[in-house]
Order: sequence, then C-alpha cells, then structure tokens
Amino acid sequence: MSRHLILASLVVIGSVLRIFAAASVVVVPDEATAVERFAAAEKEGEAFASRVRRERLSVDHYMILNYDILKGIAAKKGYRWTRSATRTEAVEKWIADVKALGVKARRETTSAREIDEYFDSLRKENVR
Repeated sequence: MSRHLILASLVVIGSVLRIFAAASVVVVPDEATAVERFAAAEKEGEAFASRVRRERLSVDHYMILNYDILKGIAAKKGYRWTRSATRTEAVEKWIADVKALGVKARRETTSAREIDEYFDSLRKENVR
C-alpha cells in the first residue's frame, strides 16, 4: 500500500472522527490536506488512483448519510462547507462515482438489484 493512500486515508478518517468528537468540527481544515494527498496518489497511476477513489466512496457515503447534521454543524461553527451544495448533488455524484468504479453490490451478500434499490432510497430521502 502506498504511503500516499495511507496518509490520505488517515487524514480523511481523522477528519471524520473529529466531526463527532463532542460535536465540534466539521469540514476540517485537514480536508484540504486530504485532497492534496488524494491528488498525489493519482500521480502514481490510474490503477492506484482508482483504488483511492474507491476507498473514498465510504467516506463520501458517510457524509451523505449525515449531510444535514454535518452541514448544520459547519454553519453553526462558522466553517466553510466544501462539499456539494445540496444533498441531492452529493447523492447523484456518489451514485455516478459508484457506477464509474464498477461497484456492483453494497455488501458482499447483496446483488446488483439491491444496489439500484439503495440508490432509489437515497434519492427518496432527498424529498423530505
């Protein structure tokens, strides 16, 4: 495993953990560092960059599931929100990334049909 992938993953994971640490965080200044690390990883070749993007899907998914909470905390704390402007945009981008990376199932025990149903459920949650 490349040090760029390890560093990028640690920065993102650290950022996510700080989000819930005493409800004090968000969009962390470290996100810029994570973006730089992901960019550095892409320079190591397309296959490696694809693995990095695939690993980032779980972080992006987490952000979607907690979008309103995290965006609210960011606003309350005065942090600049660097994610998609709306949850709908975030969901559609995540779905496009999932499809582009060839993800066929959400879990090992599910089918391709189930992932399409999950996409639909994420989209429906936008209509609240």
